[in-house]
Amino acid sequence: MLELVARAPAVRPVGSHWRRLFDETRPPELLERLQDGDPLGLWPRAAGLVAERRFVVQLDRLFEAAVARAAIVAPLYRGRPVIETWLAARVGDALRSVLAKDAAAEIERRPVDPDDHWHHAMMVEVFGVAPPLARRAAVVFNAFGRKRRALLFALTFEGRSVTQVVAAGMGTVEEVEAHLAAGLLALSRLEPPSLKDLLSLEGEL
Repeated sequence: MLELVARAPAVRPVGSHWRRLFDETRPPELLERLQDGDPLGLWPRAAGLVAERRFVVQLDRLFEAAVARAAIVAPLYRGRPVIETWLAARVGDALRSVLAKDAAAEIERRPVDPDDHWHHAMMVEVFGVAPPLARRAAVVFNAFGRKRRALLFALTFEGRSVTQVVAAGMGTVEEVEAHLAAGLLALSRLEPPSLKDLLSLEGEL
């Protein structure tokens, strides 16, 4: 859970060495290259995006998805847009994919593989959700609008008080308490979000 609240590591510019990585490399080979030492800095980019948007996503999953996306489309990349923009897009694609996968599983009521409970352990640690329901809790949390996510994240994962959140300019006492009450109610009911709820997030990803 600490990975969600720790400061995201600084992103180092990639420069032009992506050319050596991508040149005449098939996706399976490139996948290994990108995982070994993270030469493209996908991990800090993933951590930074999650920290900015306040989604609850296990960073190992997001990193693996970003590496896979980059390896698949790298043969088509010719230097435009600039590599930093291209990498940010791959991480954004990966986040979309991870969130959509979990949401689809909950909408379709697919059971959770016990081996995958660690994916959403942060919901168990912070909200006391039973492991089989942790994926659904994460889906419900991630379907909140950005302001509610940010407020709930600050009050729960970061352990900040209502007074601290108000002092940080995140809303009035009434607004913060209303978002907290609504969020906790949704997390207690754990009703899977509708497709309309999920489509409303497209502008935030």
